[in-house]
Amino acid sequence: MRNQKPFKLHEISDIDLHKTKKVYSKFEACMEYLPEILDKLVECREKFKNDWTPARAQTERRILSCMIFDQNGEGWRTGYRIVGADPEKETPEHVYSRNKVSIYLLNRHREKRWTVDELKRQVPILCTTIMADATINSRLSTLSKKHKFTLEQLYKMEHYKMLGLKLEPRRGKTGKILTENIMRSTRTEHIKSLVVNDPELILEQFV
Repeated sequence: MRNQKPFKLHEISDIDLHKTKKVYSKFEACMEYLPEILDKLVECREKFKNDWTPARAQTERRILSCMIFDQNGEGWRTGYRIVGADPEKETPEHVYSRNKVSIYLLNRHREKRWTVDELKRQVPILCTTIMADATINSRLSTLSKKHKFTLEQLYKMEHYKMLGLKLEPRRGKTGKILTENIMRSTRTEHIKSLVVNDPELILEQFV
């Protein structure tokens, strides 16, 4: 698997960072511990550099993936769903590959050690979720693997664009847009470019 050249991610806003600390009780403890885990993984990579097997690489990614993604439940919600997803079967799906995110975090740490504050502000962006059903999620995953998309390409939503997917706000049974625990700063410009029928985005154009 090819290495990923670090690229610039935007950061979660102060408002959403404060909300994160309230919604995800394990978040701060996880982020404070994460640099030490990354240090140990870098040490292991160096120790076994002459015998770096696919099994060791998989274990390395799994350690990071479990620590980063499994502690936040439904991830950092954009408040969007994929147009056409089965509303009876939709679940929060991570927009960016868990494996690619893990590789990115470790490679960046090897070049320049992450600070706790940097991780607090960027991990939520990497754990962004959008509501999808299993069928659409499978198509996205298959496409990403087939084209060997980098994390930067996924960040630019190239997998969504290639499938012609559009996004819309999640709504309750009454048709009202759902807003609880939405992290608006996870909505990158690339995500917003795929959104239809969102009054909030229409208003942004006039602000």
